[in-house]
Amino acid sequence: MVLGLGGTTALPAAAASTASPAKTPCKAEHLKRYPGDSTPPRWRFGELDYSVTVCPSQNPSDWSVGAKWETNKVGQANGIFVDSAKLQALQTDEDAQTKSATYDGDFVVKTCIPLVEWPCGRTYREHVFFTVTVTKATGAVRVSRISHSILPPGLSLYDTP
Repeated sequence: MVLGLGGTTALPAAAASTASPAKTPCKAEHLKRYPGDSTPPRWRFGELDYSVTVCPSQNPSDWSVGAKWETNKVGQANGIFVDSAKLQALQTDEDAQTKSATYDGDFVVKTCIPLVEWPCGRTYREHVFFTVTVTKATGAVRVSRISHSILPPGLSLYDTP
């Protein structure tokens, strides 16, 4: 359920898979994170959802990517707004056993007057870096988080349960 303001960005979809029915079909993988308080109770201010549609028969540079974001009511009430998420491939790789792509998921965090979103005191552009790897023989997909940028004071980035 989307409680706050949000949006979606997506890059053009990859071409349809040309794999035979016996091959592993394309599969959407998600990396979900939420910015929240760095101290308990670690309130959530919104959510980020980065998606990669992995097609084992395709080159990793052709995998479809997208990003969604939302600010929830807790974020609105505290003047913390999540905005403008996007996802782009930084690097692709292929060897005899695997195919992989490393991504930069960026987003904006704004600190503004609660509820009205204006005026905003600070705007921060943040990044989440991760790699998606598919095993050629089995089609098994693994998402590995590499790192994220340092968030503004008082905020941390958590795995969405």
